[in-house]
Amino acid sequence: MPMSTILIALLLACALAIVHNVAPSNVKTRKFGVEWNMGPRDENPGEVPPLAGRLERARVNYHENFVIFVALALALEITGRANGLGNAAAALWLASRVIYLPLYAAGTPKIRTLVWSVSLLSLVLMAGDLLR
Repeated sequence: MPMSTILIALLLACALAIVHNVAPSNVKTRKFGVEWNMGPRDENPGEVPPLAGRLERARVNYHENFVIFVALALALEITGRANGLGNAAAALWLASRVIYLPLYAAGTPKIRTLVWSVSLLSLVLMAGDLLR
């Protein structure tokens, strides 16, 4: 049995969560070294690069919204209401979150907020599809 569109979006969103988890530490490892990364990281090795800080903030933002996306996606799937609107909204959420990460990493203002707003609207559309 093939996976539904909403479950494919959920699987890809999980993959994107892994990218968000790994990205900040990769930047820090380049600056502070593998030994630091493999250690307990108890001590502050120095100033964190701005890119690492942006990636960390993007990670936190993603996970705050990811929880809501997972709940809505599973609710749509379980109730059998994952139809055209719900599927399209899930795909739009995922696409906007993929776009959001490099925008945040680059420090792009305003457009980043617009893309985040699209992701929020997508969640609202998913919830609306559940309520109709």
